[in-house]
Amino acid sequence: MSELTEVDGTIVFERSPYGNIDAIVDSDGRTVYFYLNGDEAFGTRACWVQNLEAGPLVLNHQELQAGRPPMLSRLHTVDALKHEKPIAEDLQVVWFAEGNGAALMEKGEAVAVIPPWSGLDGFHGYAKNCAAENEICWPMPNTEALTERISASQTFWQDWENGALFQQIQPALLNLYEKHFGVNQKYFSIDGGHFPTRGLGLFERDDRLVLATVGMSLCPMPNVELHHEFPRMHRRIELAVALERTANEELLEQVAKRMSGIASMPWRRWIWFGERHTCDWLAGSETPIAELRRDAAIDIQLPEVQGDPVHLLWLVPKTEKPDPKAN
Repeated sequence: MSELTEVDGTIVFERSPYGNIDAIVDSDGRTVYFYLNGDEAFGTRACWVQNLEAGPLVLNHQELQAGRPPMLSRLHTVDALKHEKPIAEDLQVVWFAEGNGAALMEKGEAVAVIPPWSGLDGFHGYAKNCAAENEICWPMPNTEALTERISASQTFWQDWENGALFQQIQPALLNLYEKHFGVNQKYFSIDGGHFPTRGLGLFERDDRLVLATVGMSLCPMPNVELHHEFPRMHRRIELAVALERTANEELLEQVAKRMSGIASMPWRRWIWFGERHTCDWLAGSETPIAELRRDAAIDIQLPEVQGDPVHLLWLVPKTEKPDPKAN
């Protein structure tokens, strides 16, 4: 986590551990807002935190349409007399483990949350000082689910900082892969020296070579919860590909490089991989895409991560792109 800073109208600026979203707490002298600002695919998401002066009786839609952060109306405010500007030292950004949502904490209490479903159906975020649903924020949910998620995220980052997560899973996965795929001939670091730590193993047996990722499952994939009622059953994976035993060094290098790119894709493009999903494979080859399947080679039971099951998905190169009109 980067150090929080306060400059000009910006009270907090912090880049996510994945390096592709900025968390910003900004004041224009009238209001305080919490922002998550990412690339074009993610966009900018905003949630009101508090007014710094008496708010209007109703929301000023002209300000909203003009792109100026509107003040929340007094009718929608829990404490309409709370006008103190928060200070950076009292604030902390807690990133969700998937990287596409965050909570703004003030002295250990959540004052605003921008979850992964921000931007859908007129919803932007939750605010502690919001009393009723409106166009710029919703009240903080009175449930344990959000509190537990914030707490779990804090634990997730603490485990990463002390190195416990990767140190535990790396030897366990390598031993399991050797048992099923053959001797571990090479091990590559595929994280480029950036978070999260991740590797790729090359395994050899008489009839084939296998390349398999190590550590991809430590980070839950983003946006699975937008497609599955029980995201914990689908959000963690490792990837593998089986090659002919006669594959040369040039092909192995190409495949390893491509797997490295695919392994980071969910957190760069805000997508997730599941059974029968497809992705670009080796450009310029006879197999331009690959399909992900659980039953393509050896279906083995991978160790759980933080209580979640982990699925091994095999990349199966395909010679033709699927018909986009097909179901």
